[in-house]
Amino acid sequence: MDILQKYNEENPEIPYEDSPCSPSGEYGALVCTLIRLSGERIQNVQQANTILLGVAIVIFAFTFFVIASNFDIIPTKRFSAKDAAKQLEEYRKIQPF
Repeated sequence: MDILQKYNEENPEIPYEDSPCSPSGEYGALVCTLIRLSGERIQNVQQANTILLGVAIVIFAFTFFVIASNFDIIPTKRFSAKDAAKQLEEYRKIQPF
């Protein structure tokens, strides 16, 4: 018999709250790892889920930005050769070589 079960049988009036990462496997490994890595600063599963949601949103935004920049979804200003020559002439008027 487990020590915790024995304690609960002997003291039914005192509820014992398990840590969220009990061996019963009630919560996922990612939540338990996050709680352990935080040094117990994350005290419950709701806080861990909120942090994981925030991390997922940041990763999604970063991924969208990278994909959008690679496929020109976010258009970049393009110069034609004529525009580039025009800007070069304007620059030379200001700063002669």
